[in-house]
Amino acid sequence: CLSVEDGAAHPSTGAKRALVCGLNYRGGRYPLHGCIVDATNISHWLRAQGFTVTVLTDDTPTRPTRSNMLAAMRALVQGAREGDALFFAYSGHGASITANAEDEADGKTETLVPLDAVHARDFIQDNEVWGTLVAP
Repeated sequence: CLSVEDGAAHPSTGAKRALVCGLNYRGGRYPLHGCIVDATNISHWLRAQGFTVTVLTDDTPTRPTRSNMLAAMRALVQGAREGDALFFAYSGHGASITANAEDEADGKTETLVPLDAVHARDFIQDNEVWGTLVAP
């Protein structure tokens, strides 16, 4: 496993942790087919590479709601040290919505759509993902 620091790849020497989310939205207005399979396949591969994997799907006891996904992202990075390898994968609906901030060159914010999203305000915005997974 490699880590990327300042654009250069280095062998990972620390803990290997991953978060994988697969949302089919069963029973919803716009169901998908295959996202849970994606999550299952990715998690099997990651485990074969030595990762400890947390999986959130429509079928897991902890479902991929907005609050659960953000909590799992925070848990993924908590205690991370130099040399650790962290991996996040998402298979589900995404959306582009009008940006509220001026940091989006195209005027759009990309989002993940959690299982419990009803309105755009329920989506997880790209800046939230960055602030949770990358900025710490």
